Amino acid sequence: MSEKIDQFCASLRQQLTEIEAKLNYSRLKFFALAVIPAVVACGGPTVEDAEAGLCDDLNGFATALQNLGQLNAQSTVNDLETARSDLAKAYESVKASAATVEEARLNELDTAYTDFETTVSSISGRDTLGEAAITVAAESANVAAARQQLSSGLSCP
Repeated sequence: MSEKIDQFCASLRQQLTEIEAKLNYSRLKFFALAVIPAVVACGGPTVEDAEAGLCDDLNGFATALQNLGQLNAQSTVNDLETARSDLAKAYESVKASAATVEEARLNELDTAYTDFETTVSSISGRDTLGEAAITVAAESANVAAARQQLSSGLSCP
């Protein structure tokens, strides 16, 4: 299933590149508003999905730790090796999930910033800030929210 999604995303990106080369700027802006959400959806898991995966893996790690703690004097060396192997697998899952969370957070910030840049770039030089204020404010709020999401859990001064 993942391979089909990757193929679809690659095809969509290729088509967007070809269309971008053929269309003038104003038509491209209209097309981008229709297609960008589909391309963004191909970028990976959402922050929420990635965090849910990390939580699941942390629970699996806790279970592996609990199983290790239940070994006793009657447990065999094979029991210990099995518990260690289970803990190692759970640990690797946690590391991978944590990396996915950070990548999803960074992707969210990147998408929000790119959307902001696209919005500002699409404003005509003849427009007033008053005319563009609502759109620019909404996009800058999205960037701020994505920045907050990325920095949550950090001890930044």
